[in-house]
Amino acid sequence: MASNLPMEMLSNCHTKLSFFEGSSSTPVSLVKPMGQGLDDYSGQYKKHKVLVHDGRKKADNFTLDTEGFAFMREESSVVDFYDDETVKKKYYPEMEQLLKEVTGAHKVLIFDHTRRIDDPGSLERLGARPPAAFVHNDFTTDSAIQRVIDLLPETEAANALEKRFASINVWRPLKEPVETF
Repeated sequence: MASNLPMEMLSNCHTKLSFFEGSSSTPVSLVKPMGQGLDDYSGQYKKHKVLVHDGRKKADNFTLDTEGFAFMREESSVVDFYDDETVKKKYYPEMEQLLKEVTGAHKVLIFDHTRRIDDPGSLERLGARPPAAFVHNDFTTDSAIQRVIDLLPETEAANALEKRFASINVWRPLKEPVETF
């Protein structure tokens, strides 16, 4: 939710986040195509009050190797992130190069992108999805392996799975500063 407080006062704030409450069934998310409305999901979720820290003041202290994430400022030649063809043609190669530099990877596969906006009335028009409704991770060990199998020819996938690989999300604000979700 948006706040009327100045950004400098928002360095730490309490909020409620929805977490999956364990049960006998596995939660399932049915992700709709961008611009097609809210996703469907199963499972029981409960809101818990948590303290959220603004990491921007300590951005240089986080590394992919230590914390599993990093903050970076990376310029892009893309002006309109709502133009899918431009994103694929220009942004994918930019992020491929960035990930090679940051990780030392020999090969990077960019396979999709998602735009999330906190404006239900504009989702379809802008081809976007709403913010995620609950705390989650995008990949499991099994789904990361399956993604390699789905993206690469059989022999190449088999060779890749014998080596180290990682699934990495790259996030970029479409508008700054980020004030919601």
